[in-house]
Amino acid sequence: MPSWIVDSAHVDMRLDVFLTEIQAGGTRSAIQKASKQGKLTVNEGETTVHRFLKVGDKSTWKEEDLVQKHANLTRE
Repeated sequence: MPSWIVDSAHVDMRLDVFLTEIQAGGTRSAIQKASKQGKLTVNEGETTVHRFLKVGDKSTWKEEDLVQKHANLTRE
């Protein structure tokens, strides 16, 4: 499962905007759909796309075919 740690450049960003910006899974619409299907977590707990992120939050997408393309993020 791909996951990303939120850095200071992405503080107070909505989860769907964050994942769109780092090109984690396509469009915001696709990300919102994945959230409604329970495929997204933040800090290993259920979340909504409307969540505002903090430094150190761990965002995980339960899909194996996603790719991280943002150089400033730590992927686990």
